[in-house]
Amino acid sequence: MDQFDNKSFAILVAEDNTVIKNMLMSALTSLGYRNIIPAFDGKDAWDIIQQEKIDLIISDYYMPRVNGLELLSKVRNSSQYWSTPFIMLTSEARKSMVIYSTEEEIDAYIVKPVSPDSLGRYVDEVLKNRYSPNDFYKAVNAGKIKLRMGKKEQALESFLKASSINPEKSIPYFYMGEILEEFNKDDEALENYRKCDDTSNSLYVRAFDGLARIFIKKQDYDSATKILKKAVEVSPAQVERLIMLVKCCQKIGDLEGAKKYLSNASEIAQKDVAIIENIARIYFDLGLFEDAETILRKGYDQGSRELKVFNQFGLMAKEKGEYEKSKKYYQEALKLSPHNDIVNYNYAVLFIEMKEYQTAKAHIKRSLLNNPDFKEGKELLEKLEQFCPQGE
Repeated sequence: MDQFDNKSFAILVAEDNTVIKNMLMSALTSLGYRNIIPAFDGKDAWDIIQQEKIDLIISDYYMPRVNGLELLSKVRNSSQYWSTPFIMLTSEARKSMVIYSTEEEIDAYIVKPVSPDSLGRYVDEVLKNRYSPNDFYKAVNAGKIKLRMGKKEQALESFLKASSINPEKSIPYFYMGEILEEFNKDDEALENYRKCDDTSNSLYVRAFDGLARIFIKKQDYDSATKILKKAVEVSPAQVERLIMLVKCCQKIGDLEGAKKYLSNASEIAQKDVAIIENIARIYFDLGLFEDAETILRKGYDQGSRELKVFNQFGLMAKEKGEYEKSKKYYQEALKLSPHNDIVNYNYAVLFIEMKEYQTAKAHIKRSLLNNPDFKEGKELLEKLEQFCPQGE
């Protein structure tokens, strides 16, 4: 007797509303499923997934701590659980928003309240597509496995086969678009991404990113801007997409648009220092120095905030070839911490670009006074000594 006969699949139900969770578990029990595991929210669900073998996840969208989309992202981006079928529960009023904002592959949506018969149809279909698939899903599943193994040409063949079996299903087109884009077959990739412009494919929004990347390669910034604005409209919280849109706005001369989307990105970034520095660099490039300073101050710890702001401004000015301005920023930083190893190192790199090698060596030595084990500093000093001995 196989799993489909005895309903032995392990089904995880993540729902913070006790009444709804009990109703779902009761419905699954009445349908013959006998291995049902409850979770209060996405955090509990993720802990359970890592401890027990789960065959299907049924998750509400709105939950505390970790919501349904965040749980989905954790599952899809894991090396071990990425292929686990996932059903999202949502209300009718929120269904469109959830569909459009999903950026990872999802197997089905169920609108609440749900009857036992309806729940059974969804669960049976999703389980069969994954564990006893028809020819279409066999080809799709094979393609995804080959893609995870890095066998992209073989994966492309599988997705092409899936699209020929069922040309109405758009999910193979997304994966073919990604592979063809990587193979630099941009026109073919573009054609496939365009076939993802429907909500039957939960990777809908990411297909827009693919279209935009190709438009950018073709230097068609107007088209890239339009498609990214559409993507941001339906999924506004993805920082990398917002930054890509900002750069497109810059290219078409839309300064106000660039400022708007930069502001959105900075609000989402919170305390992610790497993203904040990237956003500050764009502000700096636009000549919006006060905005760049404001976001850097927001991202850095209070104790070293001034020093780090001046250091970053020094780096940004150097990248733009504005050496005198860069020197002034580093000098301000060194007034606050004369022997700071990072600032002295960065200042030395600036002097190397200016071909002032003895001054560069002096600052590297100063950095090593503060931190004798500073590996990058020792390596740079050794290269400078070989290239430019003392006195030359």
